[in-house]
Amino acid sequence: MQTEYTVEAVSRITGVPRSKLLFWAREFPRLETLTRREDDSPRFAVEALELVLRIDLLVGRMGYKLSAARRMIAEDAPVGDDAELRGRLRILRDELLQVRQTLNPED
Repeated sequence: MQTEYTVEAVSRITGVPRSKLLFWAREFPRLETLTRREDDSPRFAVEALELVLRIDLLVGRMGYKLSAARRMIAEDAPVGDDAELRGRLRILRDELLQVRQTLNPED
């Protein structure tokens, strides 16, 4: 098994664009495990793959801001925290009810 991957390989494996990976490496201290080879190409440690997927889930799919995702990762907070999810769903429900009320005031 490989112990380090080029940015391009991580991009292919995770589906996260190269530019976003390099940006996240600056934003997330735990991801800043880039190593450089003789050819000066940045490489990620194999452990970074899981972290990249977690960041993509939090920011790209669940809609967290970078600061919130950074905090959750620093605290090793579970991504699927039920209380957090319920709270987000409650807020979303309230917003949808407000939109419905605006569109159909007689309801």
